[in-house]
Amino acid sequence: MRKVFLVSFIAIFAVLALITSVIAVDVVTNVNVKVNDMDVSTGNVAVEAGEVVPINVYFTAGADASDVEVSAWIQGHRSDAVSDDFKDDLLVDKEYHARLSLKMPTDLDETEEELTLYVRVETNEGNWEESYTLNVQRESYNANVLFVEVDNTVEAGASVPVDIVIKNLGRHELDDLIVSVSVP
Repeated sequence: MRKVFLVSFIAIFAVLALITSVIAVDVVTNVNVKVNDMDVSTGNVAVEAGEVVPINVYFTAGADASDVEVSAWIQGHRSDAVSDDFKDDLLVDKEYHARLSLKMPTDLDETEEELTLYVRVETNEGNWEESYTLNVQRESYNANVLFVEVDNTVEAGASVPVDIVIKNLGRHELDDLIVSVSVP
């Protein structure tokens, strides 16, 4: 008797699991993500560190949904995520377009790195999320002023010492860098 009950229970559970998987609908389909008008699914998109890049997310609604939010962020930089709240609800089989702008990180350890871009569509009916590889590289030439120090008191006609610290954050060495200081 126990064996029959156990077999029946397993059969019912399997049928319910099958029905649930058939009923489950992707909230969005046909998703196409572009960064700087280039398809990121190729894995060959290159962007500059510190650059604000446009991210366009095109998708088809797989179900009617509301409370829609499309967001994007770089792995490890979730606090810099950007999002776009849709004003309209999603209607099944209709196409939609979300526009985002995301600033690329500037703190690269190497002159170029592969970073992971996450794109997420959240709705009251479910979520969709995908990750993509972006090739982020430093600018070719980028002299960054880190520190400027000047005395608080100055005498008329006297020289004014100015200490300036500059760091090269670019991919190439900088030659003949000139700093000009003027005091009105």
